[in-house]
Amino acid sequence: MTMESYEPAKIGIAEIDEQHEEFFMQLSLLRVALIDGIQGQTKVNDTLHYLETFVQEHFETEERLMALHQYPYLQHHRQEHANFVQTIAAIRQRALEAGSDSSAVIAVEIEQRLGQWLLGHIATVDRMMGEFLEGKI
Repeated sequence: MTMESYEPAKIGIAEIDEQHEEFFMQLSLLRVALIDGIQGQTKVNDTLHYLETFVQEHFETEERLMALHQYPYLQHHRQEHANFVQTIAAIRQRALEAGSDSSAVIAVEIEQRLGQWLLGHIATVDRMMGEFLEGKI
């Protein structure tokens, strides 16, 4: 998964686009580790830790910009973010319960489920936010 593949997912706010690119880069690294058969559970745990930190920082950035510019759909956007955080927590719990035997399955779920969620989120609610904030930042 490369950001070039998701060029249409950019919303025109450099700080946010760079964060999105970093997210996709981490998913690419997870895929490479999975294909190479290395790092297994360690890479899954590292990726989940990264995602937990990433979403906190990234969502704070988006929500700060929306609040600063009085974005009318801020509450809806926050709910989308909260749902994503819950999804990551559920995957983390499954990874803990399953242990190293299912690290490949968890890795695929992280890449596909979370990657697809973010692409859909960027294409819809982030794009609306970007259009609203265009010229204000």
